[in-house]
Formats: sequence, C-alpha cells, structure tokens
Amino acid sequence: MKKQYFCMDKQQGFILPYVMFFIAVVMLLVIASGNIYRNEIFISDQLIHELKINTVYQMALTQFHNEFNEDVPTNGSVVYEFPDGKAAIKYTTAENKVTLEMEIALHGNKTNKRVKHIIDLDNSAKSSRDMASLKAISPFHKNILA
Repeated sequence: MKKQYFCMDKQQGFILPYVMFFIAVVMLLVIASGNIYRNEIFISDQLIHELKINTVYQMALTQFHNEFNEDVPTNGSVVYEFPDGKAAIKYTTAENKVTLEMEIALHGNKTNKRVKHIIDLDNSAKSSRDMASLKAISPFHKNILA
C-alpha cells in the first residue's frame, strides 16, 4: 500500500486552521472589493446626474439670457426643452433685479430640482451682452437647491 501524506491521516491536524484563516482573509478581501466597486459605480452615477442637472441649468440660463437680453417683462414663465431634460422658468422683475425660479427635470428621472437665481440688471447693463459678466448668485455654490 502506498504511503499517504502525513497530514491526511490525522484527524486533528495543524494545517486546517491556517488554511481556513487564509480562505477567510481572501473572502473578506473579495467581498470588500465588491462593495467598494458597487459604491464607486453609485457615486459615478450620482456625479453624472449632477453634471446633467448643471448642464440643463446653464443651457436654460443662457437661452433665457439670449431671448430676454435687455427687455425682460415683469412676470412670466418659459419652458425650455433640451436633450438631457427640460427647465421651467418663472421670472419676476423688481428693483433692477430679475429673480428666476427654475425647475429642472431630467428625462427618465422622477426627481426635479428647484433653483433660485438672481440677476442684477445694473451690473449686466455695464457689459456688452456678455453672459460671463452677469453678477449672479450661482445656486450650485450657495446651496440654494431645494
């Protein structure tokens, strides 16, 4: 009869605890890596969603500025449709300031974002129709998102 390996014929053995500990550590690392990967995917999706909201916001603000450059009616509402979503703008004019209340809805998404934006007409009149020169409160930097 052939000689068997010495660890296989002893029932208590000393290699089994080391192997079990090594397998437990490997499984812990694999499961932790899977959870980290899943969290990274979730964070990436949230960043893409935020980027789309910012894009629709900037496109709507630019479109509003192009349409109502100097002649902003006192009150009204406008809806803009873009490839990523739509923006509904309610605007009011008071004391040389235009207050825009935007509701941004992305296509295929159930949540809407509300943004309040204030344009100071005194500062924008000094420039020659340049959107970058508007002294406005950016809702994404001042935490005015609802």
